[in-house]
Amino acid sequence: MRQAYDFLDNKKCGHITLDQIAQGFDPSAHPCVVAGKQTEREAYMEFMGQFNTQERDGIVSFDEFQEVHKDMSCCV
Repeated sequence: MRQAYDFLDNKKCGHITLDQIAQGFDPSAHPCVVAGKQTEREAYMEFMGQFNTQERDGIVSFDEFQEVHKDMSCCV
């Protein structure tokens, strides 16, 4: 988890933004998009909506990042 978070923190400022997460997400390969059940925009919005849950400030703390991935791992 920490390595993934630090990788996204390309400015090395100790936090990441929603924009940094968005740059690394390609919704075209999402299974629901491939199956024609969602548009790329819908998959993008659903994915991005999971982040920044504690405070709506555009900054994703490591704790928020970890929470989202903990929830995702239950579904995979």
